[in-house]
Amino acid sequence: MVAESRSRRAHLLLAASLSVALLAACSGDDDSSSPTTEPPTSETSSTTESSTSTTTTQPPGTDQSAVEPFVADLLEQRDTLAAQLRQDPSSVAEEDGPFADYAQLFTPDSPQLADFRESMQGVADAGQADRPGPSGVLEATHLDSMLPSEDADVAFFQVCAFTDYETYDVASGDSVAAEAIKVISGGEAHRVNGVWLLHDFLDPDPNLVETLPSGTADPCELEE
Repeated sequence: MVAESRSRRAHLLLAASLSVALLAACSGDDDSSSPTTEPPTSETSSTTESSTSTTTTQPPGTDQSAVEPFVADLLEQRDTLAAQLRQDPSSVAEEDGPFADYAQLFTPDSPQLADFRESMQGVADAGQADRPGPSGVLEATHLDSMLPSEDADVAFFQVCAFTDYETYDVASGDSVAAEAIKVISGGEAHRVNGVWLLHDFLDPDPNLVETLPSGTADPCELEE
């Protein structure tokens, strides 16, 4: 029971695009904020390079429609690599493995990278890994909309994320836990040297975290 509880908490973390804040939100933390209302304040973007030092090659964050396809592509690539790493979590320790490709999608100072690596290493240390549930969807992050930004090098967005997973013991093949989770959350991308990269994901409102039976069809896709 302890192992199953620990596994479930780890996957609640993953379902919110690997934000540590989701773990707190799902455990009853009242100090969470909804990603559907306001983007982060300008203070959260203080590490972004100023537009004067940026070589502009991709559209500015102030042009939501122009930035949207770049963010959508980053999220799609993230899903592919995250699913690969979840199925072989020990590979996060490989210097030139899939985690190196995953890191290329994020800003160097992204809080997500350390969180994700730590989560995957914990799963690997427990001798566990994930495989897709009956729906076949292990990682799906759908871009719902872009949100207003006044900074050319910062873009805000809202996503609907879904995972249908089965955690199993690698040695025995026995199932440890299985369920599906849908999360409505938000995120932030930064334009670094003219190129858009993912930076961080917002704390999800616990009311927007939904646990579903294993094998549930991707509800985010159905809502599109």
